Amino acid sequence: MNSERATFTIFRAFVVTAGRGGYIAAARSLNIAQSALSRTIVEVGEELGTRLFERTRRVVLTSSGE
Repeated sequence: MNSERATFTIFRAFVVTAGRGGYIAAARSLNIAQSALSRTIVEVGEELGTRLFERTRRVVLTSSGE
């Protein structure tokens, strides 16, 4: 996968997760495993040095995620 495609895929995963309010619903929408989606979001957050979502009953954007 080239860099632009990888960046778009990660961005799409982030946007869909925020919009769906949870990893399970987002993973179903993206047709990928929930664990792969969760791992991707965590890795991006680690790369950026911040958490992108708070986990409650739903995922909620942190101020950094906004």
